[in-house]
Amino acid sequence: MARGGVGQVRVRTVDTLFVPGAPEAMFALAADVEVWPRRLPHYRYVRMLEKGATESVVEMSANRPFGPVNWPTWWTSRMWVDRERMLVRYEHIRGVTTGMQVEWKVEAREGGPSSPCCMSGRGRAGGRSVGRPPSG
Repeated sequence: MARGGVGQVRVRTVDTLFVPGAPEAMFALAADVEVWPRRLPHYRYVRMLEKGATESVVEMSANRPFGPVNWPTWWTSRMWVDRERMLVRYEHIRGVTTGMQVEWKVEAREGGPSSPCCMSGRGRAGGRSVGRPPSG
């Protein structure tokens, strides 16, 4: 973790998933957030609050495991879809994850597409902020 100013820590997490199939099909699934609750059982709902050609506002809720408990969480994100680059970006603007930035990019690789999901942002611990989104 890198320091981001007095008392602030910038956190970046990268998860990469390799799946068999066409990159275009993987991107279509990643960009179609309204069907996520039917495909991803931990998602409780997805509501499109504003829908544009490349920018939308979406409210989401999912169960997140904390020990033996599945904790229901919710957040609202501004979402940008770049079909040419096969990229979906989110900026969490309300809810428990406010300030988090998420990027899904589908890349063609030998043996099947990969989908690195990069998350960076701030969190809260003990009622105080522990970081903020990195710039850039």
